[in-house]
Amino acid sequence: MSKIFCIAIAGSLLFTACKKSTTTTPTTTTTTTTTTTSTPTPTDGWMLGTTKYKQAYCLRQTNQFALNCVDATSGTINSFAAFFSAYPTVSGTYHIVAFKVDSTTTYPGKSIGANDVIITGSIPKTTGSGDNTYWSAGLEGKDAIVTLTAGKIKIEVPQVSVVSAADTLKITGTMIEN
Repeated sequence: MSKIFCIAIAGSLLFTACKKSTTTTPTTTTTTTTTTTSTPTPTDGWMLGTTKYKQAYCLRQTNQFALNCVDATSGTINSFAAFFSAYPTVSGTYHIVAFKVDSTTTYPGKSIGANDVIITGSIPKTTGSGDNTYWSAGLEGKDAIVTLTAGKIKIEVPQVSVVSAADTLKITGTMIEN
């Protein structure tokens, strides 16, 4: 009887110790990451498209309430400018808007809001005379940071779209009034 009992216990141990083999199919998870890259804002000039310009001087253009910066180190005259409805009197942010000509004037600076700014970049035409001027498109909803120190204007422009008659580029940079 004890032999039967031992065989029964051994059988039950063998039965419970055995596991059914299962096959699992590995799963693959695909993750797609979209990375938006932005060009760092130059602190000593600007970048229009893929070309970097170093500020040579930057002055107020009083007839248009503009701060106009020029790069004279490249052998040609290239410019980076900001147009206001009036010159800033305090530091703060100014919303970058699209250039629009109103019915009373043919230049910017008169048809924009008190807390708005229009950004431009100009480079000489490759053929013919004159400049290719790129005007802020106002598409990104970004702000320029304006700082006043001892009455001088500094403007930090994040990367934004600018348009000309021919194409669209990106512009970013820092203007520091001399």
